[in-house]
Amino acid sequence: SDQAKLVQQMRQSSTVQQALSVGEALPAELGFYTAAAVAFAQKDYQQAAVLFRQLLALPLEQQQQRRSWALYSLGRVLLQQNVTEHSAEVSALYHQLQQEVAAGLPDPLQLAVASLGEQAKLAKQQGDWAGAIGLYAAQSRWSESGRASLLLLSKELAAMPDQQLMPLVQTPAVAALLSRYLMTQFSALSYLQPEQLERLLAVLNQLPDIQLKNATPLATVAYQQGQFALVKQLLPHLDQSSQAWWLQAKMALKAGDTAKAAEFYAKASNCLLYTSDAADDSIRVDL
Repeated sequence: SDQAKLVQQMRQSSTVQQALSVGEALPAELGFYTAAAVAFAQKDYQQAAVLFRQLLALPLEQQQQRRSWALYSLGRVLLQQNVTEHSAEVSALYHQLQQEVAAGLPDPLQLAVASLGEQAKLAKQQGDWAGAIGLYAAQSRWSESGRASLLLLSKELAAMPDQQLMPLVQTPAVAALLSRYLMTQFSALSYLQPEQLERLLAVLNQLPDIQLKNATPLATVAYQQGQFALVKQLLPHLDQSSQAWWLQAKMALKAGDTAKAAEFYAKASNCLLYTSDAADDSIRVDL
């Protein structure tokens, strides 16, 4: 189309002013957005921000094609300029984008989902691990990127020395994520990094609150390691998931109570049929 040709010509411009001149015949939102993209490519972040703001200042009915793009891109530009100075405004822009997309704003590039990851990065940079985990978990419902980011966070936590890790795992979201990581990555860890596996399990069992809130994943890892005394200690605190009933059944068999084991296996089967199996309501993600 003629519009597509003009946009392509604008993107090939050597200066922002040249791009604006080339795109004079375009609708204002396309002209502003494409000129901003030219400025961004040239690392002129201040000019790019001005142009994105001009787009967002248009009457709403004149910015429906590029509004989601501009909200997301303005956030990126501001972060390029100064993360500390603009972090609050960027978070507000991303939150606005998410709300407007939820209300029906076109978002063909799924930038609202991508913005959750950007917000998570900001939260982590500010030391808000719980906020970062929550945002990545939300992102993971729509994108593999959120799942991958949670795995990277887990690995970063696992690599920390105990004195650095202990203050962090006192945050419930961090302890839950690390517990889930140990449970879902048990085979790889037990084969490749058995010392790390034992160390992390010991860390997570040092504080009773951590242990009780994450009893099912911790008991699963303990069972796989053959630490049956710890499993027995955690049994009263397991949740109502199929994994928990499976553990109860296994421990009943070890105790020689086949009737009880059959009862627990039946409950595990019912859970698989009627519910989703998740060890923690705050993080429903298999890493």
